[in-house]
Amino acid sequence: MQYMGGKHRIASQLAAVMLRHTNERLTYWEPFLGGASVFAKMAPHFHKAVGSDVHEDLVLMWDAVVNGGWTPPDAVSEDEYRSLRHASPSALRGFVGYGCSFGGIWFEGYGRGNMSAAASSRTVMRQAAQIRDHGGIRQFMTRSYDTLRPPMGCVIYCDPPYQSRTKNHNSSYQDLDLDRLIRRARKWADRECAVFLSEYERIPGLSVVWEGQRSAGIRSGKALPVEYLYSIGA
Repeated sequence: MQYMGGKHRIASQLAAVMLRHTNERLTYWEPFLGGASVFAKMAPHFHKAVGSDVHEDLVLMWDAVVNGGWTPPDAVSEDEYRSLRHASPSALRGFVGYGCSFGGIWFEGYGRGNMSAAASSRTVMRQAAQIRDHGGIRQFMTRSYDTLRPPMGCVIYCDPPYQSRTKNHNSSYQDLDLDRLIRRARKWADRECAVFLSEYERIPGLSVVWEGQRSAGIRSGKALPVEYLYSIGA
């Protein structure tokens, strides 16, 4: 599914690094679930995988396709798109708001081509199948990262809205405090959790376990800054 800031181009690389740096395979947790590209690569390796986010529609969508047997529509009219913009939270609204929007930005404008319902539905269902692979417990919840108390010894991946972006269209964490998140991550690490964090900025005091660049997209032709994957307690 199109999702601005999503990790679909580098999800396999990030997952490989995190799996290489950890041994525990009981519980995996993502407190910034988003487009779930990394989640889909990591979940099959764990007995329990938990995805949480503050965006209720997004959480409802992933729960519906993974656990509820729901399939997103392969056609959404522009009128339907407009009507869902101000509708109550639902799995359909979560799918349409991102998957049928230009650039994968929440209700940014009716998308066509690669942003069409058919293309996004195929992607979402492919990811849902990956998440369900090998069975196990797959849980989704609408929660803020700072209210979470993950179980001892789990593996956690944080992909928060990046500090270098002046506006994050998708996230309810518009004013996320990175220092506060890192303090929380250190508390998780104190519970013997292996915590990983993605960022575009260099963060003093944290260990870099991977770095790389990825294209911003074929249309833009721009190259994004170097992206870093940090380890906290792994």
